[in-house]
Amino acid sequence: MVSCITVSGYTQDLQVNPHKYHLSELLDYEKRIGGEKIDPGSNYIVDKSKAQPVVFKHTDSKLPDLLTYYFSYKKDGKIDYILYEWSENKFDHTKTNNGRPIQESLDFIEKYKSIYQQISSSDGKSEHSGDLNGMAEIATGKYLIHDTWKPDDSTEVELNLTLSNYYKATANFTIEPTYRIRLYVRNQTKQIAEKLPAITQSKLDSAYLTVNSFITNLSEKRIDGAKMYLSDIILKSVTDAQLDAVFQQIKKDKLAVWMSGFQLALDGSQYLMVQYKYISDNNSPPTDIIKVIFDDKGKIVALQPLKVKN
Repeated sequence: MVSCITVSGYTQDLQVNPHKYHLSELLDYEKRIGGEKIDPGSNYIVDKSKAQPVVFKHTDSKLPDLLTYYFSYKKDGKIDYILYEWSENKFDHTKTNNGRPIQESLDFIEKYKSIYQQISSSDGKSEHSGDLNGMAEIATGKYLIHDTWKPDDSTEVELNLTLSNYYKATANFTIEPTYRIRLYVRNQTKQIAEKLPAITQSKLDSAYLTVNSFITNLSEKRIDGAKMYLSDIILKSVTDAQLDAVFQQIKKDKLAVWMSGFQLALDGSQYLMVQYKYISDNNSPPTDIIKVIFDDKGKIVALQPLKVKN
């Protein structure tokens, strides 16, 4: 398995073997090549065994600055995963929402191809989705390319490209244009031995009670009561206006479980995810759902009313 790749137009080797180095060695490497250590901008959801990421910035010759995130274990400094990201608007709020020049799209695509080819030359064929030649989809926001390699049972390499000129603004949300490449290098060693916890009926019953109580409090304008059901992860950042905006999207109807599973967080943690349908909706799949994610204490991390696309 390849341990690193060197991408044209960039001086840093991209490490694609998460087992080869400890965090201290990678920090020394960043120092040698002149990486600029920066504040990640926010705290990430990580379990107690893992540290907040250490982030470095490097100037790219054609693309936006490359940000490298090192996620590691507190105890021994072993790498959990590495994220490399080139993003058109990362840490830059001065960009307009206009479409980008065609050459910028081509530069992103060429970078993606370069990384893809070098990983494939060592790790073989990837699981692939998307059409690199489908540039007409950039205007619609549907230009999404994805490749995944699993060279062994303990390693996963994931490469994504998103190019979108699509812009939409409503009273409740805004979709902004996105130009981004992400390369994830994950250490799957621990996940091999781990099994997902069972989703018991009692867990689903408890989750339903939480959601129902949350919505009831919102309907009765008891915002403080509703906040009792929110996770500490979001409690300090969510506003009354945001809660009201979410409530306005929820229909006055009873809910029933449609699907349940687990949501993988950025740090690899698993959170219970339940999708609820409205009782009166007999369509298959239902027309509207409410997706809810719960933390390990059973409180709400995210609640999102959604339309289901057939």
